[in-house]
Amino acid sequence: MVDIRQRSFRATLHAQGEGVAGAIECSVGKGVAQDGWLVHRSQPDNPLVLCFDYVSDGPGRVHYHISAGPATPGYAGARLGVSANGYLGLYQVAEASHFWKVQVTANLGASGPLEFVLRDHRGHVVKSRPKRFSQGSFWTGATHLSPVRQVDYLSVEAGTPLLFSATILD
Repeated sequence: MVDIRQRSFRATLHAQGEGVAGAIECSVGKGVAQDGWLVHRSQPDNPLVLCFDYVSDGPGRVHYHISAGPATPGYAGARLGVSANGYLGLYQVAEASHFWKVQVTANLGASGPLEFVLRDHRGHVVKSRPKRFSQGSFWTGATHLSPVRQVDYLSVEAGTPLLFSATILD
């Protein structure tokens, strides 16, 4: 059994909820508005390695500062934070100082994943919040006939609650 109390670790995450599932990634786009957000995809291009740095134990929860792993292009060491709209993104350390709460629901041992609910410092559960976008933009000629794609963002404000499973790397 993996005991995460009073321990820091690195892991990749998979999330599942009612009708949704996928590996956690960092969005990559053109410009600040499109990259650095945490998303989940059923067929990931590059699962995100997150560093869980132990802060303290709370009632039924373990508190961590969470940051991007050292191999995350453009975001190595950036901390997980919440935007003004409730979306989870990677921020510079000075901009994201709150801890995250890990509420373990199943600990399947050294060979299996750690399952948990992730909450922000206020106790809000992390959820899947899909957004639909037309391919292209005003600048590339998107119209009402343009193909639409869906991006499944992580949020603490609205959406479908998620259960996470962590594959602990060390």
